[in-house]
Amino acid sequence: MATTQVSKDSDIYADMFAPFDDDLPTEAAKALLKLKLTTSAKRRISRLLARNNRGTISPEDRSELEDIVRMGTLLDLIHAKSRQLLKKSGEALP
Repeated sequence: MATTQVSKDSDIYADMFAPFDDDLPTEAAKALLKLKLTTSAKRRISRLLARNNRGTISPEDRSELEDIVRMGTLLDLIHAKSRQLLKKSGEALP
């Protein structure tokens, strides 16, 4: 994935989550920290990464992998924002 795409996505995510920096209820933040990939999704990612590393990934699979990476970045940001809010509010992290 091109670095410019990652940087563009990061800017969009930051703008999208800015309104929640101080207003997200702590219970919502705790619930968001429970969002995880399923076991089958993790297996799919492993298979796609293996094909990518071997150089045998198809253009369609590469596109899927890039989409998954972007969604993973979004999930990471959701988790980071949630942890940041909980820490700021003095709540214990789950």
